[in-house]
Amino acid sequence: MIYVPFIYFSALFIYIYKKNGIDVSSYIVALYIITSFFAILIHHFDYQPLSQYKLSIIPTIVYCGLVSLAIYPIFRFKSNNINGISFSNIKFINFITYFYFLSFIILVIAYKDDIIFRFTYGDFREMRGDDDLGLQQYPGIFESILLPIRAFANLSYIMIFIFFFSISFLRKSTFFNFMAITGSLPVILIGILGIDRSKSFYWIIILGLSIVLFWKYIDKKKKIKIIPIVSTLLILTVIYMVLVTNSRFGERDTGNKGGVITYAGQSYINYCYFWDNFENPGGLSTKYLFPATHYWIIGDYQGEVPYQKDLHLKTRKDPGVFYSYLGSFLVDSNKPGPFIITILYLLLCSLIFRKNKGVIGFENLFYVFFLLIIPACGAISYIYTSHYMTFSIILWILFLKLLRSDKRKILFRVC
Repeated sequence: MIYVPFIYFSALFIYIYKKNGIDVSSYIVALYIITSFFAILIHHFDYQPLSQYKLSIIPTIVYCGLVSLAIYPIFRFKSNNINGISFSNIKFINFITYFYFLSFIILVIAYKDDIIFRFTYGDFREMRGDDDLGLQQYPGIFESILLPIRAFANLSYIMIFIFFFSISFLRKSTFFNFMAITGSLPVILIGILGIDRSKSFYWIIILGLSIVLFWKYIDKKKKIKIIPIVSTLLILTVIYMVLVTNSRFGERDTGNKGGVITYAGQSYINYCYFWDNFENPGGLSTKYLFPATHYWIIGDYQGEVPYQKDLHLKTRKDPGVFYSYLGSFLVDSNKPGPFIITILYLLLCSLIFRKNKGVIGFENLFYVFFLLIIPACGAISYIYTSHYMTFSIILWILFLKLLRSDKRKILFRVC
């Protein structure tokens, strides 16, 4: 059974490639091919405690089937066939770029000692388990500034989208575009401060997603200019992930082994295990669907990690692992969960994935990007479990609508 997802998604990739070429749907399928292949390696080399778990056919069918359903509207969207962007106001892009660039500068200045300490101390595994490992504290007035910056930093991934949109369709300066891609890095800084690899891993996935989405629409001269910048950031991010992986897991005799292979390949195995063996005592839940509501209004959600620790205490099974975005909702809402998120996702896609003769509005493309992230990063886990992240999404969408103008122009970039 361990070979089924790899064979299935490989066949699906070939089919999509023949129809659409390399587009966002084939890119997302490729991510599931990679994770499925790594799952085979985990099983073969016994890299994980669950590596020899006897996988069953029902969760395998559900896993492959629901992922395929989520990819279907993306396949139909045909991201390579965008003939133009309907655009109304540049103020939103200007504001969000300045905001995240300044956020990066402020975070570096405010927490430079914390960042240096994490790298010079060297033992990421020990620091990860230290509950007293905190951030440098500042007087209340400064903390009131740093808190929203840290909160919004969780969504700085969107600056990757803004960067590629800018160089594809806008006549912005080189320095402005540099600010845009630099503005995507606060989330990585937050990950470094928390000794976390996931944020960097998601950054890499979203970078690849944006490259595939926009590459066709970028001039050759601009491609030559951005390759060194993007490659440098990518290499530095990978180096950080390798350092954390080796420090946290490199010397273990038991438990997770195999580094990135185990990290990226465990989703399918864990999904099947939790399908067969886990039952959330709370039944159906909306904590992952509406984390901001449960955190600020209902008050029964303190974040993904505390929630997982609470479930661990109640069930004696540790859900603090990766099991794809479907597995996240399986843990949150039991077996109906993966079906519920798939239905909601398809409904949102039917509303957002729309083009008029190949032309799509910037706002819609912005929303499309948020939806594409779910199955893309979902090869590892569900990315929108943070109340800060979902709250930031709502505020940015409201801000975008507030700045929207009735006067619209179409930016054509037909290749």
